[in-house]
This record gives sequence, structure tokens and C-alpha cells, in this order.
Amino acid sequence: MVEIHPKTATARELGKTRNRKLLLHAAAKSIHQHGLRGTTVDVIQRYSGLGRGMINQHFKSKENLLWSVAEQLMSEYRQNWRTCLEKGGTTYEGKLRALCQGEFSETVLTQQTVSIWLAFRSEASASVSYQRLVADGDAEFNEALYNLCRAICEERQLSDVDPRRVSRLMNAVFEGLWLEFHLNPQSFDRQAASDACFHMAQKLMAVTS
Repeated sequence: MVEIHPKTATARELGKTRNRKLLLHAAAKSIHQHGLRGTTVDVIQRYSGLGRGMINQHFKSKENLLWSVAEQLMSEYRQNWRTCLEKGGTTYEGKLRALCQGEFSETVLTQQTVSIWLAFRSEASASVSYQRLVADGDAEFNEALYNLCRAICEERQLSDVDPRRVSRLMNAVFEGLWLEFHLNPQSFDRQAASDACFHMAQKLMAVTS
């Protein structure tokens, strides 16, 4: 994608960028409130304030627009955990703690994002494209988490601990806590969730060889 700089962009280019963002925002809002099947062109048009032709102009079809919403969310999620790893310091434990905190940060964990991901996951079994997007995104995060757990085990010389099992258990807890947030967002404690995941991993990797 070509980056548009405000100082050099024409009014037409800025308008295209603005309209594209409006459509993505409107589609995301609609999926959150109405689900994928309830997200119609009329709803997107109402939320965005743009005409029907804008969807075809920018995305060719409603399906491509919805797909772009999923891609954008995956990109934001990927950037979030990668940034967490970079900011986690020089120790593996520090990176693991940062990863746990990032999983429940307001950057990626919101009522809208969780609703959208659940909507797309429910369609994954029926759509090869959705299935591939979810699988690829999950696989990259899962491998990063596994590599981190493996590094901790190697550093501690934990020959009796299976880092793949630890990372799988952590992922299961992440998923469960995201669902808990979805069901009870007002009472959800982000820091407590992050601490619980980190301490669980610490316990699982506390065995000495």
C-alpha cells in the first residue's frame, strides 16, 4: 500500500483515504452490533454516511470490505504482540510478562474487537478464506509464544517440561479470558487476567531438572 503524506497528498487522495477509513469503521461497528449476516450494505451506508457506490469504488464488494475489516484487526493484533515482545526488555521472563499484559490491553481487547473476532470465527468453518486468515494469524502468535516458553525452559534447563504444552495451555487460558471479557466486560480486571496468565506460566515452568 502506498503511504499518503498530508503535505504532498491531493484533496482527492485525502478524500479517498478518509472514505476508506469511514467504511472500515462502519463495517466494524455493524459487525459488532449486528453480526456478519446482519451487516448489510444499507447498514454500512447508514453508519458511514456514504453512498452505496463508495463500497464498490474502494472495495469492489461488501464481502471484500468485511474481509478488509478482518485483515485490519489481525494486523493490529500482530503489531500489538510484536511491540510487546520488543518492549519486554532483555530477559525472556520480561518478554513473557509483557506478552501477557499485551493480550489484555485496551489496544486489542475491546467489546467491539472481541465481538468481531467471534463473528469471524463462527464463519471460519464455512469459509476457506476466513479460516486461513484466522489460522495464519493464530499460528504466528502461537509459534512466538512457544519459542518464548522454549527459551525459558532451555535457560532454566527444564528438561522435564514440554514448552509446547505450556504455550498451548497459555493460549487456552487467553481464549477463555477473552470470552470472560466478552460476557462480563464491566467487571473484567485486565491486570488480574494478565497476572494470572503469567503466574500460571511461571508455575508450569518452575520444575528443575
